[in-house]
Amino acid sequence: MKIRDLPLPKYIIEHLESLGYDELYPPQELAVEKGLFSNKNMVIATPTASGKTFIAILAAIHQLLVDRGSKIIYLVPLKALASEKYREFKEVFKIPVSNKKIRISIATGDYDTPGEELKYADIIIATNERMDSILRHAPSWINRIRLVIADEGHLIGVSDRGPVLESLLTRLKIEFRDIRIIVLSATISNKGDFKQWLKANVVYSDWRPVPLREGVIYDHMVVYSDYSEQEFPRYTGDPILDNAYKTVEEGGQVIIFTQTRREAVGKAKKYAEFMGHRTSVFDEEKKKVLEEASRQILERGEVTDLSKTLSNVLKSGVAFHHAGLSPAHREIIEDLFRRGYIKLLTATPTLAAGVNLPSRKVIITYTSRRGFGGYQEDISVFEYKQMAGRAGRPQYDENGEALLYSRYENLVEILIETYLKGEPEPLVSHLLEGENLESQLLGLAATYRKIGSEQISSFLFNTLCSIQEPERRIMVRGQRALETLIDGGLMIYNREKDMFRPTSLGQRTAELYILPSTAIYLKDVVIRNRNIEKPPEPVLLLYYISKTHDMGVLNVRKKEQENIIRELETRYMDILGDYLHALIENYMLYYDEREMSAWKIAFVLRDWIEEKSENDILRNWGVEPGDLYIIRSNAEWLCYAAREISRLFKNTVFEKEYTKLVLRVRHGVKEELLPLVEIPGIGRRRARALYIHGYRRLSDFRDAKEEELISIPGIGKALAKKLIEEARGP
Repeated sequence: MKIRDLPLPKYIIEHLESLGYDELYPPQELAVEKGLFSNKNMVIATPTASGKTFIAILAAIHQLLVDRGSKIIYLVPLKALASEKYREFKEVFKIPVSNKKIRISIATGDYDTPGEELKYADIIIATNERMDSILRHAPSWINRIRLVIADEGHLIGVSDRGPVLESLLTRLKIEFRDIRIIVLSATISNKGDFKQWLKANVVYSDWRPVPLREGVIYDHMVVYSDYSEQEFPRYTGDPILDNAYKTVEEGGQVIIFTQTRREAVGKAKKYAEFMGHRTSVFDEEKKKVLEEASRQILERGEVTDLSKTLSNVLKSGVAFHHAGLSPAHREIIEDLFRRGYIKLLTATPTLAAGVNLPSRKVIITYTSRRGFGGYQEDISVFEYKQMAGRAGRPQYDENGEALLYSRYENLVEILIETYLKGEPEPLVSHLLEGENLESQLLGLAATYRKIGSEQISSFLFNTLCSIQEPERRIMVRGQRALETLIDGGLMIYNREKDMFRPTSLGQRTAELYILPSTAIYLKDVVIRNRNIEKPPEPVLLLYYISKTHDMGVLNVRKKEQENIIRELETRYMDILGDYLHALIENYMLYYDEREMSAWKIAFVLRDWIEEKSENDILRNWGVEPGDLYIIRSNAEWLCYAAREISRLFKNTVFEKEYTKLVLRVRHGVKEELLPLVEIPGIGRRRARALYIHGYRRLSDFRDAKEEELISIPGIGKALAKKLIEEARGP
């Protein structure tokens, strides 16, 4: 089917053709036949790069044509993916639709705002969590939503992210009239469950724009899924590198998935050394681009041992990608890979669940990983398919190739039958696990200020979970969740009216988007310390937020355990409670993983706000820049939440101290630098340099001379001029 055959106005057809859209892919044509230009819910289950985003764009165009005043929500699991989709939608919607300029906004952070600033947007690209938060605040425009598109819908089956998306889609479909839901997913084996849950038409296709050939590497031989064999050259004796380099020589790119970050870095260093001698792969222009990118790695953000390693390997057209890299560095790597400058990219599986980076070949170096309790467990077929799906670059490759590596010949057939020919596991709901149900029921109550048993039942029995779990289990688990909220002081039940109402703490908990257990714990801490007069040590306040489930857990190595105990005994013994005293004296702290983790995070944050460098934190605590970024983001959010709970329970000391910690954690500075880092363009390193030279606040620049400011490290001519102008005012 041609684009010109679609039931769209001529000016839109011509615009789409000008962007390079000419003919629909088979899955796109199937979606049109199944009702894309109707109001029917749909589940689109097709492989990576088969054109799902364009299906969403067509649905959005149709919606805006039939209802100019409607809002469209495009849901994604990650901020990076939100940015990617924002760019794609901006490109398509450059022209007006129905004589209306289409406004597109992005919403990915700040859970404690209702999102009123989004009321003028026609299309909102939002993370699942941000949209869930917006729903709890119920902004004025919420009833104008008519189309919701959920990208990466298979993440419903992931325990830590899935329940939010499941609950969000459930609430949208039962609470709003005339709303249409389209779920986009690469892999759904139990399509019937989703069809029943959303009452949707299912579009299923295994068509790929670039055919995928799958095989298993053993020694220097590839055994394909049809059991045909192909030998490949020996360049180094390392089968993975030798197979990858064969593809590079042929003009392709390769992603090599490793089990751990350490492996990704180690292999990248080894491969870069080899590639550095293969100068024929790059011309002079490409070498210059890589040299410039190598320099950018060291200029964007603080220099660490990790960034130095990345900068070095990049010169050879090799890179590594994992969650320990800073967002800025990941962005550089992703851009270079898309443009074809990086030939070999080693990565952990997080890449497969993130932004779209297709490659001619994917090599997966493992089929098992360390699981709970330290035992090895096999990866799922679903995880394999996600990684394998990255193979094949549309418009560049005639074929994509996904290869599993095996050290043992006797496993080749097993791997082919299990992974290459296997069906992905069904996507199952995780709504009943952990605190997911408590959090979602509290959010539901907070939206309407009160809910009855009938409304709760309507929610529970419209979830995906209700299709997959026995009714009695759902009812028992729901009752237990409500009891937990009531016992924790987050909810009140009026038996006469059969009505559940959130308390002021419960309402604030839902708005702050923190877990019920986090709110209950922080409430207890705040009340216990309500009568103190002297501000606590910052490290203790950081420890409190680090102990919450919202912060998560860091692995603590044995050497770090000893450092933590030593620090507590020598520097902080006087501020510890009886509980921790007993843990230390009885050596029990060594065996309490959550307690150890909380103190490690607290000390990492302490070092950060004491202006220790990212490299010092990496060397002392093994926390890489990407992890530090997440810890800082979580800590800022939790300090803000602790401040709000302190205000609620009238602990003025805690409120004041957590207010300062929000800013100190955000900027990574001592308290004395707060006035400076609040000035746009002044980071913590520039602020410290300015402070040393006698500049303490914006007004200090009023009488400054431009040449004096330029002499200070990190202050350029443009910034110096800007500081003086801002200080002097209009």
